[in-house]
Amino acid sequence: MLGFTIVAFMTLVAILAGWLITQDPLRIQMRYRFQPPFSGQFWLGTDHLGRDLYSRLVMGARVSLRIGFWVMIVSGVLGTIIGACAGYFRAFDGIIMRCMDALMAFPSIMLAIAIAAALGPSDLNVVLALSAIYVPTTARIVRASVLVVREMSYVEAAVSAGVKPFIVLLRHVLPNSFAPLIVQLSFIFAYAVLAEAVLSFLGVGTPPPTPSWGNIIADGRSYIREAPWITLIPGIAVTLTVLALNLLGDALRDVLDPRLKDRADA
Repeated sequence: MLGFTIVAFMTLVAILAGWLITQDPLRIQMRYRFQPPFSGQFWLGTDHLGRDLYSRLVMGARVSLRIGFWVMIVSGVLGTIIGACAGYFRAFDGIIMRCMDALMAFPSIMLAIAIAAALGPSDLNVVLALSAIYVPTTARIVRASVLVVREMSYVEAAVSAGVKPFIVLLRHVLPNSFAPLIVQLSFIFAYAVLAEAVLSFLGVGTPPPTPSWGNIIADGRSYIREAPWITLIPGIAVTLTVLALNLLGDALRDVLDPRLKDRADA
C-alpha cells in the first residue's frame, strides 16, 4: 500500500503538472538565483538561473514518468512477442535467445548510453535506448513461463483437438503466462526512471531546457556546496519513486506467485 500510494501520488502529479506549477519552469530570473527552499514565492528554492525548482521538479515528474511508462510498454510488448515465439515455437528458440544473450552480454547502462548518444538526445531516443536493454530480460521471463504453460494438460488437449498453434498461443498459453510479466514490468518501470535520470545527467537524455529529474541534478552538481537543494530535492524524488515501484513490484510478486502465498500462510 505504501508503494502504491507513492506511485499514485507521483502519477497524479505528472498528469496534473500543468495545473500544479506556480511559475514558468523555463523562466530565467537572475536576480532570484540560489534562493533557498521556503523562501517567499519559491517553495523549493531556485537554481543558478533563478528558475523555480518546484515547477521544474513537477514538470520533470511528467517527463521522467512518461519515459518510464513507455519503456515499460515497449519492453513488455516486444519482450512478450519475442519470448512467446521462442518458448512455443522451438524451431526459433535457439536463434532468438542467442540474439537476446548477445544483447545481455553488454553492460546495460553502457549500452543505453551508446545507443542514446548515437541517436541523439530526445525523449523518443531515450525510450528506444532503454527498451533495447530491457527487452532481452523480458523475453527470457516470458519464454520461461511459456515453456512451463505449454506442457500443461489443457494446452495439450487444445493441440490434440486440432486448434491452430497461434490460436493456442494467444488463447491458452499467453493469458496464463502474464503473472511473472506483470511483476517484471513494475521493476522495469523503476529501472527506466532511474536510467532516464542517469542518461539525462550525462547529457544524452532529455535535452535542456526541458526539465527532467536527471538534468535538474546535472544543473546543480557545480553548485552543490552553495546550493545543495538543487541536486538533493530531485534526487529524493527519484529515490522515492524507484523505491515505491520496487515495493509495488514485491507486493505484486507475493500476490501473483502461489508458492510465496502458500509459504506466507504456512
